[in-house]
Amino acid sequence: MRTILPSQASAASGLAFLLCLFCHSVNAQEVDIDPQLADTVYFTRNSSQLSSEGQGALRLQAAWLTNHSAVTCALEGHTDEWGSPEWNIKLGQKRAETARAFLIHLGIAPHRLTAISYGEDRPRALCKMEQCWSYNRRVTTIITGGYQ
Repeated sequence: MRTILPSQASAASGLAFLLCLFCHSVNAQEVDIDPQLADTVYFTRNSSQLSSEGQGALRLQAAWLTNHSAVTCALEGHTDEWGSPEWNIKLGQKRAETARAFLIHLGIAPHRLTAISYGEDRPRALCKMEQCWSYNRRVTTIITGGYQ
């Protein structure tokens, strides 16, 4: 998987919606995954509003999920380290629920999607710069079951 900065991320970025990121037990080359799908949606500081790029990524996920109707997913909300741990858990949950609501609006059944927050506890990048913090303000879609 190649790394794409949040400022470069878009629905067509090529960031793969890879099962190896989701269940850690499947080789991504062995499954039918569209390489145009993004598994991560990024947010601005203290926001749970979806950007147009985030909406595009979720539209691609919805199309894939529509074609794989047995798949269930967790939408994991994350934040940067700014704010209290309590605030970051709430913000991460709002982000995850925003992504979940958007997928439901696109026709994905609610029972297939769960929203969870990890707040600042699972950073993708570790450093004290905006570039790192922007990597951590995200929702990542994780396949939790139903893919064969």
